[in-house]
Amino acid sequence: MAGDEPDKRPARGGDDEADGGPKLERANPLELWLIIAACVVGGALLAIGLWGEIAVTLDGIMSTTFIVSGLALIFGAFGSQATVRYKGWVVAGVAATALIFLFAIDYLRSDSYVVILLRSPKEVSTTINAGNAIIKGTVQNGPLLRTRFIVFYKELGDSNPNFLAEWPKAGDRSENPAVLICLARERLIRWFGRGDELDWQLHTTGPLDANTAIRDDKNNLIGSSRECGNDSPIPVARAPNLAESPAHAEQAPDHDALIEDLLSENPDVRRLARDRLASIGSSVIGELMDRAIMMTTANDRLALRMQTGAAIVLDTMLTKKAASSADVGGQLNADYFNALVSWTLNRDLSLREPAVRVVANTADIAALRSLMHKVEHETDAAIIYNTAWILQRSAQRLRSNASVLTEIKQLARALRPRASNANTTQLLEQIEAM
Repeated sequence: MAGDEPDKRPARGGDDEADGGPKLERANPLELWLIIAACVVGGALLAIGLWGEIAVTLDGIMSTTFIVSGLALIFGAFGSQATVRYKGWVVAGVAATALIFLFAIDYLRSDSYVVILLRSPKEVSTTINAGNAIIKGTVQNGPLLRTRFIVFYKELGDSNPNFLAEWPKAGDRSENPAVLICLARERLIRWFGRGDELDWQLHTTGPLDANTAIRDDKNNLIGSSRECGNDSPIPVARAPNLAESPAHAEQAPDHDALIEDLLSENPDVRRLARDRLASIGSSVIGELMDRAIMMTTANDRLALRMQTGAAIVLDTMLTKKAASSADVGGQLNADYFNALVSWTLNRDLSLREPAVRVVANTADIAALRSLMHKVEHETDAAIIYNTAWILQRSAQRLRSNASVLTEIKQLARALRPRASNANTTQLLEQIEAM
């Protein structure tokens, strides 16, 4: 209306409302694609974490990290975003938290550990080889021997762990009977960071039990001697990675280095060296026997260890068919056979038993004469039985040669007066009947 005072109220428009109060500037909404991406990635991380936790397929720290990281991304997609801006880069605070979780996972896992309570027969001692660590347990009382192990993630590394079970050494053996039990890394790693004590039991009837295995409290298989990849029906301890010497890592192993490893103080190094030498075949026999004879002549304090190593290598070579009886016998000259024959009389069964098998499978008639000369004044029933067994196996192997078979029969007749048990007599009768 004319003459009225001009309206001094603020003009309406822009972000001003009817009540006249100015409002704070609204933040720019998140782009739809960013919300979708955050939800998809966060949901995937959350699902992986929940699956790992429920199915116990991931270790506890890993699954928790996935769950927290997934939730952080999902919440961050819809919640208010505290941001960090630096030189044009913008990182949402919640997303930054998720990244911190992911980058910190290695550090967190390295200090995580799992506790294993292994129940075993009282005469068996066990050790865990995990990565580069040899882990000894603490023993507890009970109807079974209970050994408690603590294994750290940082010790395990990327290798598969294994248990070494050892039985007491008999008075006539130089080494403890031992069996290696291998298990896949995944069967142990999923328990890290959970705080549970694993209850496992060693099932075995002795070092020659081919079914030696470790099972959990629900009888699920954890590991066994068969999983170590040994083709022999009798489980024997194989060396873990920590025992490998430079000779074992080469494509074409150095014979001298492997023979030197037969003298190692570490029994695992010796076992691995014997396996590798046996797999090479008959070409290594000369070097091996020369070294054993040389140390014996020099009365070296480690001569018995080298003799045992040489005998086991030859025996393994024959057992695993890395070389035939003819190939091995062709590499054994008179000096080598004389050494092997003398080893068949040794009181240490670790040396005597493989030497008896080698002589039985390779000896020619000259070696058998040498054997009979060695036992001429021997009265030990076990040695007489071994001699009869060697003659019987040799007669079977050489029976196509009539003159050789006749001479073996004569040797068996000379041994008969000292046959002190029915088993020895039966072997000698079998020779006479050929």
